[in-house]
Amino acid sequence: MDVIPSGIFLFDFDYEDLRLRRWDAAALGWPCFIDEGKAPQELAVFAPEIEIMANAKDAVHVSFPNTAGLAAGTVVDLYGLGGALTARWNGETVPEGSWEVVGEAEVTADGSRIQTRTGQGLPFATWVGWREKP
Repeated sequence: MDVIPSGIFLFDFDYEDLRLRRWDAAALGWPCFIDEGKAPQELAVFAPEIEIMANAKDAVHVSFPNTAGLAAGTVVDLYGLGGALTARWNGETVPEGSWEVVGEAEVTADGSRIQTRTGQGLPFATWVGWREKP
């Protein structure tokens, strides 16, 4: 995970405290906000949750292993879970508990990872998942 410090609003923690954990749905099941019929192909959770400043359009990036074997250059939808202070880059609020598309990511040229693109980081960091575009 890459975090560009100038765009993040931190409360009582330091940058070294930031974590991104992959969610093991096979072992733990899906969280209550996930519709199993439309479940993401990968899911992770940020700890602690992060609010991004509205003018920092490139603040948080994620990278997942390409366990689905998607072809290089494939674009996927990125989903995020609405929280207390979550908004899209245009300022529109994502309601608390709402699991919605908040961006896109792309399979790297070598096909090994799925990652956010330069200039298109996440607008907030709570739970994040990806699913191949229909």
